Amino acid sequence: MPKLMSKLTIMGLLILGVAATAQQQTGQREPAGPATGGPTIRIRTPLRWWKESRLVQAIAASQQQVDEIEQIFEQRQPQLSEMVSTLEAQERQLTELLDSAQQPDAAQVDAKIDQVAQSRANLEKSNAQMLLAIRRVLSADQWKKLQEETSQMLQRRAQEKRRDFEEHRREEPPRPPEEPLD
Repeated sequence: MPKLMSKLTIMGLLILGVAATAQQQTGQREPAGPATGGPTIRIRTPLRWWKESRLVQAIAASQQQVDEIEQIFEQRQPQLSEMVSTLEAQERQLTELLDSAQQPDAAQVDAKIDQVAQSRANLEKSNAQMLLAIRRVLSADQWKKLQEETSQMLQRRAQEKRRDFEEHRREEPPRPPEEPLD
């Protein structure tokens, strides 16, 4: 199970990097999830972890490996960015369907859910294929060290987010209790 989690962690970082790259190119930020009505989320992840000197040094990657990984990313990034944009558009459409003033048509919602799920699956598959290509560039020891470093980075970010949340919560005045809906 830990190995699967590490692989999913790295895949998640790569997807976030691709999503953030797509946002940079379009000048947009990632929307809130479907039907959440939540705030816009800013992604703070290194777009190209192999360009982070500390991480490259930690896994002892050679310049040739860094160049190969960059080439893999550059070749696949346009397709992945398009897939992210498609998924985001479909999620917005789903949210609009669910938030419409009229009662949503169940068949339309089901069809849109299927499209969103298929787009997510396609994105995951393409991202996993890119991850496999990158994995082939690294040795087993480098891959293991990358997983460790990535896990530690995510833990640090989670701690930062908790700290930021706590600081923000202390700055906000207490809200009056909401009145119950009848």
